[in-house]
Amino acid sequence: MVFKLKSKETLIGQAVGIVLNAVRSVFQTYVESLKNSGNFNSEAQKIAFNLAKSLVLKQLSEEEEEAMGFEG
Repeated sequence: MVFKLKSKETLIGQAVGIVLNAVRSVFQTYVESLKNSGNFNSEAQKIAFNLAKSLVLKQLSEEEEEAMGFEG
């Protein structure tokens, strides 16, 4: 693996930021209201996970994916 412009640590740090922002976003727009109404169950947890995962995968660059060890 060759990282041309940025170090692996920088790329991983950026990827972690993307994950944190995605989780925060899903919490604020989906999870919080369900928790407040008592409807956050295991099915809602799966949906929240998949929403956050989708957001992350849309935002990660190829370099960040490679630094994290994801394979195409």
